[in-house]
Amino acid sequence: MDVKTPRLVPIIPNEIFPGELRLEPALESLNASAQTRRKLAWQQALDTEFPPTKHDAWRWLDFSDFPSESFAPGTVSAKANRAKLPEGVQLLSFKEFESEQYERLQTFEAALPLPYQDRFAAANRALAKDGHVLIVSAGARLAETITLDLIVNAGGASHSNTWIWLEAGSSARVVLRFKSADKAAALHSGLVQVWVGPDADLELDEVQLLNHKSWMVNHEVAQVQKDGRLHWNYTALGSKKNKVFLTVDLPQPGAEALLKGVYFAGSGQHFNLDTQQNHLAPDTHSDLAFRGAAGGTGKSAWEGMIYVDEAAQRTNAYQSDRNLILSNQADMDAIPGLEICANDVSCSHGATVGRIDEEELFYLQCRGIPRDEGEKLIVEGFFAEILDAIHDEDTREMVKDEINRKFLYKDAV
Repeated sequence: MDVKTPRLVPIIPNEIFPGELRLEPALESLNASAQTRRKLAWQQALDTEFPPTKHDAWRWLDFSDFPSESFAPGTVSAKANRAKLPEGVQLLSFKEFESEQYERLQTFEAALPLPYQDRFAAANRALAKDGHVLIVSAGARLAETITLDLIVNAGGASHSNTWIWLEAGSSARVVLRFKSADKAAALHSGLVQVWVGPDADLELDEVQLLNHKSWMVNHEVAQVQKDGRLHWNYTALGSKKNKVFLTVDLPQPGAEALLKGVYFAGSGQHFNLDTQQNHLAPDTHSDLAFRGAAGGTGKSAWEGMIYVDEAAQRTNAYQSDRNLILSNQADMDAIPGLEICANDVSCSHGATVGRIDEEELFYLQCRGIPRDEGEKLIVEGFFAEILDAIHDEDTREMVKDEINRKFLYKDAV
């Protein structure tokens, strides 16, 4: 009897790509080498199919309502506060960097390759003209926060490429924000690549606030060198569907990464966050703490993995994901994982999905606090530890206000 191989259904019909997207506009004003880089990436995008719905990295996000017209040309605007940059700091658009410092871009990409080479990432390499490049030279220390905005314009597919590169002994505090220009639907695919050099220190606050009609697929990777420190706060509150890969590599002794995250899915929203902590050398440390909530018909899925290489003795790693369901229609999943190849390590993980504690709520009501106000206080307390870690005060207050708006106006409950 013949055994038929199951048909693999792609997350998006392969035949709708590239749609109206074309490579030629992305080649303008580039030298021959830069054009060749984009042509190779475009061919890879054309040759690579979308992953199947059963693929481990993609099975938690439903693409059945993905708009087929998304592969029309779209745009994203990159804005930044460029004032008062000290000597030794460069802040350029990605287009400027590729045109003026192409050899350096090649060096960056060789040092920090993307861990996932799918169709989205390849298309981004080929088409992304917008984005930011922040380079902090050795020993330079930024006293003021650098704010980088990426504003997605209406319709079509837009692409961005953002680099944050800190050389040895430098330090910086950066806010990276993804926003929508209006309320129209759009698809945004972004690359975010972060390099923290030896003994360098980066505090990065990232906030995703796209409108609730937009789709977002981001690949984000950071690498921390010897005795470097990365404190990365990630917040996802916007978009209709959001798939993000967050990967941190620790390839040298003394490297440290602290990752904190907040996500809140309201009605019609679905978030899928995929985090990876890779310990590749001895005496490294990572600590991940994420908090999520879902209300109305909101959905979320977090997948986390700690990998410890056989050479990474004396690794200290932890991951925690706690989730709060705020309605009977909401759905949340949390999937932690460990892959440990060394024998002298301290690694642990934990994940929870639950509802508001009725005993806590009863305690507050007994003290004269109305039920709605009591629920709000509990939600605020649930997120407080993570929100307090956001370095930039204006960003922290904006995230708090958005969480309260989601709760108070019941668009998420």
